Amino acid sequence: MCETRSCARRSNAGVLREVLERTTRDGVNRMPTITSGTTTERIVRNALVMLLVDGFTVAYVWDGYVGYARQNAAELARVVGMGTASSLASNPRMTTAEGRRIAAETQPGAKLDDITSALGAPTVTKDEEVYFLGPGGWLRLQLDKGAVVSAVWTDGKRSESDQRWQRGIGFVLAIVGVVLTVQLARVVSTRATLSDAGLRVPGRPLIPFDAMTGLRVPGGGKGGRVELEYSLDGRRGVIHLDEYVFREAPAIAAAIRERKAFPGPRG
Repeated sequence: MCETRSCARRSNAGVLREVLERTTRDGVNRMPTITSGTTTERIVRNALVMLLVDGFTVAYVWDGYVGYARQNAAELARVVGMGTASSLASNPRMTTAEGRRIAAETQPGAKLDDITSALGAPTVTKDEEVYFLGPGGWLRLQLDKGAVVSAVWTDGKRSESDQRWQRGIGFVLAIVGVVLTVQLARVVSTRATLSDAGLRVPGRPLIPFDAMTGLRVPGGGKGGRVELEYSLDGRRGVIHLDEYVFREAPAIAAAIRERKAFPGPRG
């Protein structure tokens, strides 16, 4: 399949020839309907942007809820000499604020049972040390016969603040992704229709042929755009027939020029 603009122009020329043949057949001045969707290039570009944003959304949300906490678990596993962090689950009650509070307030001789009654079982027990893993770090208790000797909180590589930022950015990107999805739907449904009644494009009223006043080709036609000037209900306006937006824009412009006997392209 040919996707280049030169091939598209050849295809448009074929459409125009067919239109003109049908328009003048049997001497009857008729306007066969030309319906144009948008180009594959435009759809693909919008889809790629949407997919890119969706991919970043998943990555940020994943890190904010799962990935960063797992990195902290892996760091604790390395500290205690474990081969894997797969069995280490963070305790949601072991927040950074709570860990720092316990480390600051726990006095030597405190009972481990008093702490586990509030936090639950330790994440890791190793000799006379126990560790409570939280999303943003871990609390290490040094023990002696079940009594606490020292309590130290260690921030993980990925703090709770880092995780909140990841989640926040992910939520913002999710909203952007929804907007881009709606935009893609609009792009896919783009239609321009030229018939005996006139030209209809999205966001504009029907422009009858009597209201069309001229065709301009800005920039010498290098951008593949034609501007249709019109005057409707006392108001002047311009419709941009861009072959990037409307696949059959050249055929539509040529049919209008033929019907209205407009002069050749002008800048």
